[in-house]
Amino acid sequence: MESRKLAEFAADIRFEDIPLEVREKAKLCLLDCLASILGSYDEPAIAILRETIAAQGIGDGTATAPAFGLKLPPMFAALLNSAMSQARENDDFHKKSICHIGSTTIPPAIAFAEANKKGGRDLLTAIVAGYEVGIRVGEAINPDHHKIWHTTGTCGTFGAAVSVGKLLCLDAGRMNMALGTAGTQAAGLNQYMIDGGEMSKPLHAGKAAFNGYLAADLAARGFTGAERILEGDKGFCRATTPSYDLGKLIAGLAPIPEKFKISEVTQRLFPVNGHILSVLDALFSVLAGKPGLKAEDIEEIDVGLYHEGYNFLTPVEPRTPFLARFSVPFCVAIAVLTRKVDNESFTPATIADPRIAQLSKKVRLHEDPELTRVFPTVWSAKVRVVAHGETLDGYAKTAKGDPSNPLTLEDVAAKFQKAAGRIFDDDRVQRILERCMAIDELEDVSHLFD
Repeated sequence: MESRKLAEFAADIRFEDIPLEVREKAKLCLLDCLASILGSYDEPAIAILRETIAAQGIGDGTATAPAFGLKLPPMFAALLNSAMSQARENDDFHKKSICHIGSTTIPPAIAFAEANKKGGRDLLTAIVAGYEVGIRVGEAINPDHHKIWHTTGTCGTFGAAVSVGKLLCLDAGRMNMALGTAGTQAAGLNQYMIDGGEMSKPLHAGKAAFNGYLAADLAARGFTGAERILEGDKGFCRATTPSYDLGKLIAGLAPIPEKFKISEVTQRLFPVNGHILSVLDALFSVLAGKPGLKAEDIEEIDVGLYHEGYNFLTPVEPRTPFLARFSVPFCVAIAVLTRKVDNESFTPATIADPRIAQLSKKVRLHEDPELTRVFPTVWSAKVRVVAHGETLDGYAKTAKGDPSNPLTLEDVAAKFQKAAGRIFDDDRVQRILERCMAIDELEDVSHLFD
């Protein structure tokens, strides 16, 4: 029943059903996703993935990998672009579902829309529908699912299937088949964080996009899948978590959601794990009040986090640029030393920098029971800096970018311009930005990257 109701929602929703503020949020998600894609063009894992795709001899296609000026078959463009969106911890995420839904939902939708000359309104509708379904699946199975499974790889497959299925104009029956085929392919294990398999993380997103696209395309051609893939006795929920709530799949869904899930996503100001965002906001509030503070003056930096963040981040050692994005001591140290945190903060050179290593040793992370009590509704952080015997306290109730404290258009535009400016000239950067923010007026998405 739940799978069918999600399929009916996805099949039936129209652009006109989406409130104006939700459309505007979807545009920001689109622009933010492109910033994440372009910002990862020189990531080593992406170079290997690109080389592997090229080695398959698949030839030219009709969908763009904008960072490289490549034309690929749409499914492979979705694979590459989704992996890029996830590669540097700069994509959006939804807190309760613990899912980076944009990285798996938007690139396959763009690829299909571009290849099939769909309009911008169709693309926006597909994005909103994909976010809605993917997030609801994540909410139903978490937090226990995420203890083993990488939710972006699993739930993201459903978001991709819906976004492409919507552009394929699947009816409810075939959308249900797409969900069934998506669910049987959904995968991604968090062991990558333990055993040095960090390149698996962006691959999870890429494969979720590829598999979801495949599921929708197959369904459009009459391929069948499990009708009860989510709620069935041998279905996705029961297979991947010891506890789940099927009611969350459809609560407040029909016929139009009471509140669209895309409105609940967080967009990042810093390219770090989501649990660290509020830490950096709290730290920068301290630094702003003490502009002359030097690293050598600091005796100790104490960071308080809620249990989930503390438990997830404590074991991380910043052995690589990827793992450094998950290390509270490293992120705090480089923020103090450079007064910024961006992609250039995470390189082999910064990993080897003795100044960062020395200051990192002065950072202490602990669980704060007060912050744990309000999690996961609120992701807060406390920072206490002790320097020359003086105590400086910082607190961030929510990170900048949280739905309660959202990034502005100017914030997201600056993020996009910085990433795109490393690849394109200023005129092209501005054209793509303007087309994203007026995507509902674009009659043919194939012109998005012109």
